Amino acid sequence: MKRNTGRQRSLPPLVLRWQEPDAPLPMQVIRGESRNRVLAWFDRHFAADSGPAEQPFDFCANIRRLLADIAERCPDFKHIQAPRILVTATQGRGKEKHGLQARVTPLRFRHGALIRQRRGVPFHIQRYFLGEHEFLYLLTFCLPRFLDQDFDQKFVTLFHELYHMSPTFDGDLRRHEGRYQFHTHSQHEYDQQMVHYSRDYLGRNPDPALFAFLRMDFAQLQARHGAVTAIVVPRPKMIPLVGPYAALGREQPAVAALTEDKMNEEVAPGRYRHFKGGLYEVVGVARHSETQEEMVVYRALYGEGGLWVRPKRMFLETVVHEGAVTPRFRRVDV
Repeated sequence: MKRNTGRQRSLPPLVLRWQEPDAPLPMQVIRGESRNRVLAWFDRHFAADSGPAEQPFDFCANIRRLLADIAERCPDFKHIQAPRILVTATQGRGKEKHGLQARVTPLRFRHGALIRQRRGVPFHIQRYFLGEHEFLYLLTFCLPRFLDQDFDQKFVTLFHELYHMSPTFDGDLRRHEGRYQFHTHSQHEYDQQMVHYSRDYLGRNPDPALFAFLRMDFAQLQARHGAVTAIVVPRPKMIPLVGPYAALGREQPAVAALTEDKMNEEVAPGRYRHFKGGLYEVVGVARHSETQEEMVVYRALYGEGGLWVRPKRMFLETVVHEGAVTPRFRRVDV
């Protein structure tokens, strides 16, 4: 006879949201094998740029600064929006040097869709927010293993993961033609391309202080700073919109694929009707000062006439609403 304990399993949320300062992104101290390593004089002298000694080393903050500089200097990575990447870590297990070094996890399906059909069932991927700021990718490093690579290989690993991100930066992965859609047909050629990107970046005279910490291994950073800390969050789940989620699936219509031509489409000032019926007037298209993402500025033509901002890629999306594919916003004054 099955025993009823009276406890019910909680349902995973569709949205994971953290909020400063009351509910910040969770930080953890990463464990290492060598806790009491004594640094040589050269190690101490060279490590000056890793930050103030005797203060915990914030691994994720340092990676974020490096990502922003890569996006600024490297033409093939201009599409990278560092603030939309949630940099995290996972605690490595065992002493093996080989294995997972890093991974990128997309927070959207193909072409930026939030929902996809699989065997007739709609699945919704969990969304990650810090306040009202939404992340499009998780970039996770396995520590200490990643930091115990040599300097060159750390950079190759970093570019390897960044290159996986879609050129449209819509939360999806970069896809290649053919059978091997994520790494191309030749792993060797892919790896050599990442070596080229690494050397190209270092040849553009970036500030050495941005990556000095990559010249140290985990034990050196731990010995100098006392601890290495990092953001640790759960991997996103794909949630079937059935049962208790069925109503949410109807309220949050599936986003259809957004093509590159559609992404480049102009949003002209004028009146537009939302697929739920509201009428709005587009004021213009602005650019986010931190992420460089194009944003549509529009005003409601009802109620108090509130002013709104929405990413252009979302403004141009088509949605599946009540069984029909329709634009999220439709021009009505032309």
